[in-house]
Amino acid sequence: MSKKSPMVVKNTDVQQIVSEDDTAQGDRDVLRFRPKARIIRTIGDQLISGAEAALIELVKNSYDADASFVAIKFHPPLRSGSGRISITDDGHGMSLLDIENKWMEPATSSKTKSRVSSKKSRRMMGSKGIGRFAAAKLGQKMSLTSTSGVKSAKTAVLIPELDWSVFSEDTYLSDVAIEYLQQPTEEPTGTTIEITEFNEDWSKSKIEKLHLELRRLLSPFSTTQESVDSFRVYLDLSECTEETCGFLGADLVQSATDETVPPDYLSDAYRVFPFPLLSACDYELSGEFQNNGAFHGSFRIHRAGLESEEVSLEGIGLGKNESPDGFSVKLYLF
Repeated sequence: MSKKSPMVVKNTDVQQIVSEDDTAQGDRDVLRFRPKARIIRTIGDQLISGAEAALIELVKNSYDADASFVAIKFHPPLRSGSGRISITDDGHGMSLLDIENKWMEPATSSKTKSRVSSKKSRRMMGSKGIGRFAAAKLGQKMSLTSTSGVKSAKTAVLIPELDWSVFSEDTYLSDVAIEYLQQPTEEPTGTTIEITEFNEDWSKSKIEKLHLELRRLLSPFSTTQESVDSFRVYLDLSECTEETCGFLGADLVQSATDETVPPDYLSDAYRVFPFPLLSACDYELSGEFQNNGAFHGSFRIHRAGLESEEVSLEGIGLGKNESPDGFSVKLYLF
């Protein structure tokens, strides 16, 4: 029996065969990812370490939205399956287009492309595009109201209820539909998120840890150098009493009196203040350098409990082209 010689196909013949096959069958077959809806729960539940971290992510979103304040309020009972948390800010808010193309898009690249905020040029805290799904970590249901725009052209968008359980079902993400309402409004811009039916209990120790993490988030300069760009955080525990929670919320948050509290909001009794790191320093030096190198200022030894002393150093005769011009300095030494 004679053996058949192997078939040899030239490159031109292969190209012709592929071309004819494409023409007959249309585009070449491809595979596409089809994420299940539960990927959203995976983002919130698995990539965010705990309930406290989830709230911190929402606070970061408020900061990135150029808000001057964010207010977190706990509504007892603080037990799993019940309770409510509201997170309110006065940032620039989100339009329907923002919600659709940014907030509803997991791992969006909007904050990686622009690393500063639109109005106050703040350095963005968020970058992974997963912070918004922190709400899934906190509770079973969520509602969102966001107002954006300018002057008479402001619009409010409301998502009455988002039940995170739909993202646990065996359905595809593209098949999940969320109802919303949109209408013109005269209310100030900002966003409010309400989370209900907690996934876990909020104990006294857990809220103390949240307060600790919020303090760490704030700059130690924020209370000593208040400005129009300052960011204030409020942790309202006014409804937490011995009867409703087993502890008094007022005891957990440092109280103070401050006239810069946001309009129409409580008092500064529940304002979160940063750690007094700067006032805990051992030595403090502040003053100004003159053009000729002379220095005039004050020096204080905190660890010895001494008062500030004046410091004055004569110039060293710098010429016009040898000096960076006058400047001030403030040093905290530990």
